[in-house]
Amino acid sequence: MAEPTDEPSLREVVLVDCPDEVGLIHRITGVLAAHQFNIESNQEFVDVAAGHFFFRAEVTAAGTAAEAVERLQADLAAVLPAGATVRVASRERQPIVICASREPHCLGELLLLDAVGELPARIVGVISNHDSLRPLVERFGVPFTHLPHDGVSRDTHEQQLAAAIDQYAPAVIVLARYMRILSAGFVDRYAGRLVNIHHSFLPAFVGASPYRQAFERGVKVIGATAHFVTAELDAGPIIAQDVIPVDHRFSADRMAQAGRDVEKLVLARAVRLVLEDRVFVHPPEARLRSAAGGGRQSPRSNRARGQSQPTIFLPSTGPSAASRHREVHQAFDRPISVGWCGLPRSTQRRIAFQQPLTQPAEAGQRRAQKNC
Repeated sequence: MAEPTDEPSLREVVLVDCPDEVGLIHRITGVLAAHQFNIESNQEFVDVAAGHFFFRAEVTAAGTAAEAVERLQADLAAVLPAGATVRVASRERQPIVICASREPHCLGELLLLDAVGELPARIVGVISNHDSLRPLVERFGVPFTHLPHDGVSRDTHEQQLAAAIDQYAPAVIVLARYMRILSAGFVDRYAGRLVNIHHSFLPAFVGASPYRQAFERGVKVIGATAHFVTAELDAGPIIAQDVIPVDHRFSADRMAQAGRDVEKLVLARAVRLVLEDRVFVHPPEARLRSAAGGGRQSPRSNRARGQSQPTIFLPSTGPSAASRHREVHQAFDRPISVGWCGLPRSTQRRIAFQQPLTQPAEAGQRRAQKNC
């Protein structure tokens, strides 16, 4: 008699989004039970204003047949309303490619997380338009490709970049401070797979030199934003954001130095969320592709026409992720409470919200005196 295995053979993520109606969770879990899938965790959310339902579950089952997953997906679609999207994704580590320019901090953070097994991905290649990052990348045993942009047209350079990316067949392409503006055609080719880090708290300070812009404006917080790349510059759906406080003592250079710590943490968080299938873009494909015949759009072009940002819903990552989130902020002496679900409609574009914890009045007074 064969010994039972300790670990299930199939480890999948079930993702559903569809028009909301009564009984959806009952139907979905019924199909999972009928197929002998065990639910290890699940989250659901209803966008009441849009009348739309989102569901994510981590499931396991015995067996290895791909047909089992295909049958599960078909049976789930059969019990859901018209227009439903059903996806069953593997929980295995996915291949990613990183594009970078000269800045090493975001790239280095991802390389280190991969090396110690704390990234749900395998970095299969790094591509840069400068050669200065080669020693860092090769120290981690990752293939490095140098594609200089000097002396070649943008079209030619993007063709070379696409060829270099495609040889790795990555699930996601991460732009870790890759300081080249990509054409609409290139963005469309990899729609929904390009994740960028921008060194400001978008929608503030779009484009180049955001820390200089922030310094000149006299802001009291600076931040970073990880987002999907679209043809509209720095305006794609937001995945993750964070901020730190600054004051009159911060020069533009000091802001940039402090901001680099935020950038690498925000990008790593966003990459985890995307690769763990914790991100929904709704409506599907909304503004991830450029308009027909369109070139690069100005930052305000869509907003001026009254088009809205698509909603991204991030299912809860559980207590451990919330604890890590607090630990990150405690490093900046910024205690917070954190939540991922149930956002009011007016703030859904931001996805994550932050709220200072209640502090004694005298502590606030001491801090105010210290900052004077």
